[in-house]
Amino acid sequence: MNKQLKPRTLELDSIANIQYKKKTFIITEAEFDNSTNNYQKLDNRGEKSNNKFFYLEKRKLYLQVLVDGKLRLYKSRFNDNIKFFMDNKDGVIIPLLYKRYFIPRPSYYMGHDFAKENNFYQQQLLNEAPCRDKKGRLVFPEYKELNLVAHFKKLNDGKCN
Repeated sequence: MNKQLKPRTLELDSIANIQYKKKTFIITEAEFDNSTNNYQKLDNRGEKSNNKFFYLEKRKLYLQVLVDGKLRLYKSRFNDNIKFFMDNKDGVIIPLLYKRYFIPRPSYYMGHDFAKENNFYQQQLLNEAPCRDKKGRLVFPEYKELNLVAHFKKLNDGKCN
């Protein structure tokens, strides 16, 4: 090992991807919704947590490549929120939009607020990455890493009808 090597500073724009412990990360600018899907944190976030709408913002993100192939699946962790992304048919990285939100109870109602989900990512998968089972039914994975990875591997391996 050469002890005379000096550290080099690289501009962020000059880095395309990073390999670290058999994981590949890319650095790209992408739109995403940074609202939390953690039930314990939902009620403290105000208006963003009390409606089904996505608040998209454009940021430079480190995306981990979870599935490589014709249709790629990515994961990001930003402010402790895990979000998933995919390549659309045009090769543009888009967020898979999923959101948990609270419906606040009216003041006259006794009981708890309740949570709902906006599963827009299912419509995105239908448009960009449809997968049918052997009986011809559309299959939508849960918005969890293992389920989405299995879905994209199945797609890339040609196992969808």
